[in-house]
Amino acid sequence: MSPAPSASGSPRPEGYLARLLYLAAVSCGGAALWGSLDALYTLLQAPHASAGVLVAGAGHIVALYVPVGLLLAVPLVVVERTRLWRETLLLLWHPRRAFVPNPALTARLAVALLRLSLFFAAMFAATRALLEHFHGRAAIALSLTALAVALQGVLGGLGRLLEPRLEVRLRRRGGPLAAPNALLLLVGAALVTGLLLVHARLPHYPARTLLWGLLGLACCGLAARALGPLLAGRRWVAGGFMVGALAASWRSLSAYGAVEPSRALVENASVMAGDLLHRYARGLDVDGDGWTAALGGGDGDARERTVHPGAADPAGDGVDSDCFAGDGAREVAPRGDGAPVLGDGQAARRNVLIIAVDALRRDHLGVNGYARDTSPELDAFAATATQYVAVVPPAPGSVMSFSSLFTGLYASEIPRVPAQRPGESLQWQNFSRDVTTLPELLQSVGYQTAACVSTNYFDALSSLYRGFETIARPDVVKGQRGEATRATIALLEAARGARRPLFVWTHLMSPHAPYLGDGAPSRYGAAARDRYDTEIRLVDQELGELFRALERTGLQDDTVVVVASDHGEAFGEHHGVHFHGQHLYEEHLASVLFVRVPGLTRGGVKVSSPVSLLDVMPTVLDAVGVQLAHRVSGRSLLGCAEACDDGRLVFSERPQVEVRYRDDLRAIRRGSLKVIWNVRRNTFEAYDLAQDPAERHNLIGEPRFEELRGLLQHWVSYAALRR
Repeated sequence: MSPAPSASGSPRPEGYLARLLYLAAVSCGGAALWGSLDALYTLLQAPHASAGVLVAGAGHIVALYVPVGLLLAVPLVVVERTRLWRETLLLLWHPRRAFVPNPALTARLAVALLRLSLFFAAMFAATRALLEHFHGRAAIALSLTALAVALQGVLGGLGRLLEPRLEVRLRRRGGPLAAPNALLLLVGAALVTGLLLVHARLPHYPARTLLWGLLGLACCGLAARALGPLLAGRRWVAGGFMVGALAASWRSLSAYGAVEPSRALVENASVMAGDLLHRYARGLDVDGDGWTAALGGGDGDARERTVHPGAADPAGDGVDSDCFAGDGAREVAPRGDGAPVLGDGQAARRNVLIIAVDALRRDHLGVNGYARDTSPELDAFAATATQYVAVVPPAPGSVMSFSSLFTGLYASEIPRVPAQRPGESLQWQNFSRDVTTLPELLQSVGYQTAACVSTNYFDALSSLYRGFETIARPDVVKGQRGEATRATIALLEAARGARRPLFVWTHLMSPHAPYLGDGAPSRYGAAARDRYDTEIRLVDQELGELFRALERTGLQDDTVVVVASDHGEAFGEHHGVHFHGQHLYEEHLASVLFVRVPGLTRGGVKVSSPVSLLDVMPTVLDAVGVQLAHRVSGRSLLGCAEACDDGRLVFSERPQVEVRYRDDLRAIRRGSLKVIWNVRRNTFEAYDLAQDPAERHNLIGEPRFEELRGLLQHWVSYAALRR
């Protein structure tokens, strides 16, 4: 980052202030170039956004990068005075010198890299160990500071011991090994290998981010080449350039608001700008509640941890805890009795079979117009059942979706037992005894209850199995194909002529990733989507076996059959994300729901009004004539076999559940209008699914979404208050 050194390797002597101004100006220029590349990448990811949104987003991205340059300048002004820095700089300015034997420089570089590697490895290991045993930030920070000082002393001594010995060996050996180029090639190979290993361990993590830091260094080098001759030795020019860059950055970031279409673009589609904003916000978070008043964070009181967006806001205390609409949160979706519609003459103690197909996406079914013949058995079943084509899962992940399906409540509304382990996420906290699950209710009125599950993934949430007398599940995450189906068929055959009605939850793990992990051949091709479609075809065969077993046992006309999926599956539709659970876009929420109640539902009907998977519990209870034990957010769907209430509010949520999913996402839908709120970052997205089913045009800020946005904020705060 310095101007070209002299032949001796020493830059022109200047004072620390002048060097700081020069390095800050060059670094800010390099960071701006780095941010421009991120802005270009982001704009390419959003070809459908308006010109105004793209320009604003690009400006925000560059503004987020500029302060990184200022942060780099402070350590550089100290480091650049070292001999090793000057010699390394010469290699960068004169690459041919890297091939000239120089045992002293090669030894210094090797020892410096060794010290750096050992330092970071020790600090990383210590940080993990401290986080596992301590939770006080101050104690951890002091411990790490003391360790860093001690390591510097120990590693400094190690370096002084090793460097002369290594130099002597290199002088004796000579040749290419004594030239810095061999070491630089080794370092490059180690970096590439490390990046590949990280990518192998994190296959869903975008590979582009792994190389982004190296690109940033290259941008700073280019800035030094371009700006060095102009700024070197011109203290006031460098200072003016730096101040101008920071002023422009501050101007952009100070206008960064929550309700801004470009904001979601910046934070979701950029390579690193969103992470930078998150880190800046953490640095400005005075009270440690995770929110800040700056950068659009929306924190109404930077000194009070209980005040932030989405916080529980009890009425009457005079405090606007959720930083929205004054004191108190309004109930916008009251719970009820499940809205039963059947009388005693229609309800009967029918058998109940709930078939849950994990990660089955509705637009990959033939009955919904998919080009491939993936679902002939389910298509035939659809002709005898009612399909809810706009069903919204309560969450884009299995645990919370099934929790809601069996309780009739959203995951954030379910009363929970206090966390048993520090940091235990919401999804793994067991239900309290204040809530009664569907199998418990059916068991209490004489049902034989059984769960045939093809995974052990749910074992950590033992309350999900409450009320099941029989549980058949494997000891692995994805069990043998067909195992749960065979167990269910055995139960159906045993139920012929039994006095007690039967309730079975059958969970089929296919088509959940890994696709075709058992070695089954792909029917359609080698790509991920091809293998996923093959999984659907294979699980469809299992569904056919279950439907035929109902006919063969004579239970078909006396069994409520529900076929549902807990969430959808993404294939890069938004921000290159594959798999599921990371967002609340439609590809993550594209569940299926078919309901067949003999004599009550019509076959081949498609209901387009939005409903929720948590409606399954009250629907089943309505069909079999069992009263709910508590008030729920779901409602019986037997009253809307043709059409439902288009004005109903339906929610989805993905609270912070794992380290890799740090954001708290909530969504509301009414009719075709949908709003997504990233509570942690206080960003909003709005879409009209009737006009924009692919969710490409963020319409937040339009008046028609204002009420829906407010209802979502009220719901989140009120749910937190209830829990």
